[in-house]
Amino acid sequence: MSNKSSRALRERSDQELAAALRSAREALYRLRTDQAMRRLEDPSGIRHRRKEVARILTLQRERELARNP
Repeated sequence: MSNKSSRALRERSDQELAAALRSAREALYRLRTDQAMRRLEDPSGIRHRRKEVARILTLQRERELARNP
């Protein structure tokens, strides 16, 4: 996810971030399942999804701390 995509995440609402997190986690699960079954064609996809999940969780935590200092 590029810097441009990180900015796009920041523009999303809390509900949209929660939905994006759910979607990213589901995609990560599917990738890991494919890897276990040796059907995964792009192993770097796991790394990208894992980082996307981390970015979303970081944004959620930043917002939580901003609301409750």
